[in-house]
Amino acid sequence: MRVALLVLNIIGFVFSIPSTLCASACAGLVGAAAKASGQGGGFVGFLAGSGVLIFIICLAAFVLGLVAYSKPKTTLAMIAGILLIIAGLIQLAFILMGGFIGLIAGICFILAGIFAFTAKPATA
Repeated sequence: MRVALLVLNIIGFVFSIPSTLCASACAGLVGAAAKASGQGGGFVGFLAGSGVLIFIICLAAFVLGLVAYSKPKTTLAMIAGILLIIAGLIQLAFILMGGFIGLIAGICFILAGIFAFTAKPATA
């Protein structure tokens, strides 16, 4: 389970980078087009700016996922599991703009979050 946690965490993070960049770029272009046409950019402009926040959440989930791999069954591992699941749900929520890559990242983060809860310490 620990190796699956590590592999899914890495795959989820690698796929979240282009997904987040694509979602931000698409939302930014749509927001700029809406603003240029005089309809305002309100919510779409917010989505473009939130791409940075989503990337920071995914980066924090990745780092805490590495901690969960190295120190399972600790409080930090439980926090990592929760943050990995949240990052996965956020990636799935932005699937319309991030595309299929966001689906892969979301599923990998959710599975890694579940494995963070169930990982057992290595036996020597």
